[in-house]
Amino acid sequence: MTKNTIQPSLRSRQPIFGGVVLVATTALVLVSCGNGGDTTEPTTGALTTTQTVSQPTTGDPPDTPQPGGDTATTTVKTDQVVTTVTGPSPLGQPSLAQKNQSPNGWEDLLVTGARLATHPTFDRVVFDFSGGGTPGWFIDFTDTPTQQGSGLPVEFQGTTALYVAIEGTNYPPFDDPDAPVLGTVPGTGGVVQEVIYTSIFEGRTEYVIGLDSRQPYSVTALENPTRLVIDILQPE
Repeated sequence: MTKNTIQPSLRSRQPIFGGVVLVATTALVLVSCGNGGDTTEPTTGALTTTQTVSQPTTGDPPDTPQPGGDTATTTVKTDQVVTTVTGPSPLGQPSLAQKNQSPNGWEDLLVTGARLATHPTFDRVVFDFSGGGTPGWFIDFTDTPTQQGSGLPVEFQGTTALYVAIEGTNYPPFDDPDAPVLGTVPGTGGVVQEVIYTSIFEGRTEYVIGLDSRQPYSVTALENPTRLVIDILQPE
């Protein structure tokens, strides 16, 4: 698993975060998700070796539970080896549809940072919070993201983007020297190219996630501590 943390953004004026890499000569990648997953049997003839590698979840941004112990299993086939990599599976039910949820109860939330990690079958973006309440969100694909309030275009790496508006959030205290500084999280080699903080405006903290392509994604709110998790599937 590869993990990146936040770097200060040159795009923003406002203050405000492991993995196995497989190299194969010729590859056919098959993915199954569930409790351990079903692996595809090796083809006969050329395949001579089987290697299984379990992907550790330690350090996964940061400690997201995997309900029911679900894992994702990836099998890579070449003319010499079959490698099976087992790691965490995406949360929720990924899809291409727009996703939105109203905040729940009294929100006194502050986004304190964003983190990104790449897994064999998906990329995970995690937004961390301080304060109380449950965030809401409005998330959808766009090829031409603009900054809320100003309407200025947001430049990003990739061919398309996910627009992420996290609702029920506040401005950081300007006189607090320990207030978080939000910025841009660079990509880690998966479908996500970068995660860009743009602004806070009228209770919305806005991000743009640059992507290589439009892929199914899920959105999950977690508690203790409060986090918002976006899992984006890798291209098949």
